Parts: sequence; C-alpha cells; structure tokens
Amino acid sequence: MEGFQTIHVDDMKEGDLSITGITAEVENSSPDNVQLSFNEEKNGLNVVVDQTHIKIHVHWKYKKSILKFSGTGDISGPLSHLAMVVGFETQEKEGMLIPKINIQDFQIDLQKSKWNFKFKCGACISKVNDLILKAFQGPLVDKIKSEAKKVVNNKIADTINAKFLSIYPLSLSVTDQISISTATTDVIQVKEEYLSVPFDASIFLTNEGYSRSTEAPVIPSENPENPGEIVLFASTYMFEGLEAVINKIPMTFEKSIMGLNLIVKIDGSVNPLGIKTKDKVLNIQGGAVISIPTLSIEVEIAASAELDFKFKPGDGTNTLYVDPDIIENTVKFSIFDFSLFGHKLNLGSALPVVDYIFTFIMDTYVFSTIAIPKQETLPLTATSALISFFEEYTEAGIAFNFSQDY
Repeated sequence: MEGFQTIHVDDMKEGDLSITGITAEVENSSPDNVQLSFNEEKNGLNVVVDQTHIKIHVHWKYKKSILKFSGTGDISGPLSHLAMVVGFETQEKEGMLIPKINIQDFQIDLQKSKWNFKFKCGACISKVNDLILKAFQGPLVDKIKSEAKKVVNNKIADTINAKFLSIYPLSLSVTDQISISTATTDVIQVKEEYLSVPFDASIFLTNEGYSRSTEAPVIPSENPENPGEIVLFASTYMFEGLEAVINKIPMTFEKSIMGLNLIVKIDGSVNPLGIKTKDKVLNIQGGAVISIPTLSIEVEIAASAELDFKFKPGDGTNTLYVDPDIIENTVKFSIFDFSLFGHKLNLGSALPVVDYIFTFIMDTYVFSTIAIPKQETLPLTATSALISFFEEYTEAGIAFNFSQDY
C-alpha cells in the first residue's frame, strides 16, 4: 500500500480543456482490509483489498478564443474492488536465489455514482461547467484507473523486489563462528492450503564462507496436517553439514559454579561429533574435557545421548526460544577418565552420580537455551512449537499469534 499511496498521472487534454498536475492518493490504513488466499493454479496469492478510498487533485485550464478559465479540482470516492494475484519467481542476490514477486490479473473497479466531483470556477458559463464535469467523470477517471494498473504492475512489484534484495538475509549467524544459509533453492510453491518454501539451510563456517559439501537428499514427504502455521522439514543434509563444521572448530565454554571456574573443551578432531535422527529424538555422540582448575580436577569423556527439545514462546525481541535437553538415562560413556592433581581415579562404582552431574553440566552450559532473533523480513512471534526426528528427515511445526504481530 505504501507503493500505491501516491499516483502521478501525465497531463491530459480534452478539446479546449487541459488538465495538469494530476495526483491521486490511495488511502487504506489497516492491514485487516487485505484478504489473502492461495492460488495453486497460478502459483500465487489472491489479494483482495477492501475499504480503499482515492483522492484526486488536478489543475485545469479552459481556453477557447477569448474565453479563458482556470482553477483546481478534487475528486474523491471509494474503490469498489481492488484485487490481484501475487505470483512467485526467483531473483539472484550475490549468486544465490531469493524470492521475487510478479503481479497478475490486477483489477480495479470504481463506483462513480458514489464519487464526489468538485471544481472551482465562479465565472464559468454552464457549457464550460458541463465540459469540466464530463471530463472529470469520464476520461480523467479512466486515465487514473489505467495509471493505477501501471503502478501496480511496475512500481509496486519493483519496489517489493528491490526491498527483498535490500533486506533479505542470505545467511543467519548460529554462533559467532557458524552460519546457516537462508537462500532459496527454487521457486516458492503455492499449494491449496499452504506454501512450500525451499530453503538451502547449508551450515558453514562464517570465516570460510558458504559451501555445499554434498547434494541434499529429497525429503520423503510433506505433511500439511502438522498443527503449525509454519511447518519445517529438514533432510539429513543439514545435520551432516553441522557435524562437518563443528568437527573443524575446537570450542571452549567457561562458567562459574559456586564460585569455581568450570571449563568445558570440545574438540571434534579428537572425538568427532556424530548426529543421527531416529525415533523422534536426536541421537548425538561426541567427547569433551571438563576441568575445574582451582581443584585440579580434569575429566575426559566420550559419550552418546539422546536429546529432546522444549520450546518457549517468543517475545518482543526473539521469535522463539529453543531449549535442548538430554533425555534422562540415555547417556552412555565410551571414555571416562577422572584425574585429581594429575592422578587418574577409578570411579566406575560412582557412574550413576557421574551421569547425573554430567547431564546437569551439559544441559546447563553446553545445551543451553537458544534464542531465535526476529528478522526484519519476518518479524513473527511464536506461541508454541513441536519437533520430531525421523531416520530420513526432521519435521517441526510452529504456531504463531499473528494478531499480535500485524
């Protein structure tokens, strides 16, 4: 509606009458007046706009022989019907694909009987008055209608696509070192009840830049019955990329527990991270060295565990909060070396306690809550979410309170 707000129209001439400085202002201040529906046949969205009004201001001049009159005119009234189909294409941004729109089947209808036509000409003879009114009600309105179509087909589509190029992020930072690609791999597909958006989702080291290690497998199916307004399907390619990236970068986490400095070091070159999706949970294996320098304690471990995910609603800053947790009694150690003052101790009999302490440390400091920040292109607030991990793909559903955001 911002792009459609002001329409400038070329000057026009009707016989001895010239109309110049033609501007039309379209008013529709509420997003609630925009109705959307899916159009699978044209791969687009049907857009119908209600409660739209237009105000037109002109300068006019009548000159015939010795007769000269001039003044201004104003026309205002409702647009009885404003509709179009917004179709989807792709456009390039820095060698990647992002969405692009096109406008199809634009329709604009006017109810002239409900319009007000005003012009100032105190000295005009009735013939001139009739001529001006006839021009206002006929050719001028037709010209405005024609120009409105041009604005929609050119200016609005161009404005939106330029905005996409300007603000659409090609990647998002997962951590200070890791990014994920948000580019698309194909055209957005419009189905009867949902949109299918093919995101790239390649995970890469930020300092190395975007790369694809392998080709992504085809996701087996899409289930439109998932209860979220937005449903995400991820193939195993995303987790394979995450494995490869994390195994390249040693990570250190430092936290304070009861005044003691706790250090957790994870090095994928020593104990590679492995991620598997199965039985609706995430199976993860890897290793770490946990130390408390003040007490001269060091623990080297390699273990596997199953992760579940809890979600917390978003707020004014973040779309959603994701809280990964180790499922109770799923930790299995393949290496467990405990050293005190450089001496290794056998704590085999204490493994249940160790399991509890390890789970607490990993849940609190490694698998801590992740905030998903809002993006300018999609400033949504999630109310709930659910995720399930299958052997060949992962499915997540997210629900939103759209009335709070728009």
